Amino acid sequence: MKKVKLFLLLSLVFLLFPQFSYAKSVGWISDIHAGSASVRNEDSKVGNIQEPKKYAESLNSVLSEMKKKSINTVIVSGDMLNLGEKKYVDEMKKIAKKYKMNMIWVKGNHDKKDAMKKFGSTYFYKDYENTRIIVLDNTSIYNDFYGDLPQEQIDWLKQALLTSNDVVISMHIPIFSRSSEGRLLLDRYKEFENIVSTSGNVKLVLFGHFHENYETEFNGVKYKILQPLNKKNENRSYGIVDLDNYSVNYTKAKSISYNSGDPRTVKISRAKAKNGVVLKQSGSNFSKKSEVQLFFSKADGSYELAKKTVTDKNGKFSVKNKIVGKSPGKYNWYALDTKTNKKSKKSYYTVVK
Repeated sequence: MKKVKLFLLLSLVFLLFPQFSYAKSVGWISDIHAGSASVRNEDSKVGNIQEPKKYAESLNSVLSEMKKKSINTVIVSGDMLNLGEKKYVDEMKKIAKKYKMNMIWVKGNHDKKDAMKKFGSTYFYKDYENTRIIVLDNTSIYNDFYGDLPQEQIDWLKQALLTSNDVVISMHIPIFSRSSEGRLLLDRYKEFENIVSTSGNVKLVLFGHFHENYETEFNGVKYKILQPLNKKNENRSYGIVDLDNYSVNYTKAKSISYNSGDPRTVKISRAKAKNGVVLKQSGSNFSKKSEVQLFFSKADGSYELAKKTVTDKNGKFSVKNKIVGKSPGKYNWYALDTKTNKKSKKSYYTVVK
């Protein structure tokens, strides 16, 4: 009898407090700001300090967690790049490919036109399950903080909304002012808001740009903003969008961190070497027959990917790297186990004259 009562009680709790389901969901990230800078602090006055050079670690961490939740489509609401450098586009696309993610890239005000060509069109739609995901570019008209939508896209949007599917829209810049200015609907977006609210099928509009989590509602349509992928001293931020009820689960990913107790070991053939010398690196206790990425510190303290290799059936690897263009000094390096997203303990070598 007690077991029956317990079962009924648990069933009631489940019905009253349903758990967030990932069965029909897409991932959501924003404002990666990939680049070489150690710190991006234009908005440090509001505690908004980012670390562009950590974009790869952050993206790996978040996509890895999403994959474990069976997420295979991710919306990125703009500012993938910090200074618009094209070389980071290829790296981000490689990371996404590793996790077999279908990425929906939205143009941000930091994403230059040449770089965006590598990401694809700046306004389009994709049908996912029974939802149409519409992407718009509101960064191209006014060169100011709030942007605008060209008439060409307004006209196109009206046609894209002619669907029986529910609709989610994403563009980089929000249509209302920041909190310091009252969160007011901006005049330049009133036509857009009217189209959206009278369409009957737009359920959710996603933004980035403001670097904060915020949500509001206009005329029955939900509008949400997501904070950047990474802020200094904070875990990686992302959202999971439920396409059944259009709620968003805001989440912090676990950081990929150095683990002093990690069984992975890495060795180098010599602790000191002159410029131009070939170093041999080896590792053990990594995932079996899995890709390992070797990262080396640069003069400015940031890390760059120097080599990729694959472990053998025993989880071991051995590679050679030549020291090129290194000034005398101490340099760290580590190995990343891509299957588990775990880093080895840091090792180092010293370049001598």
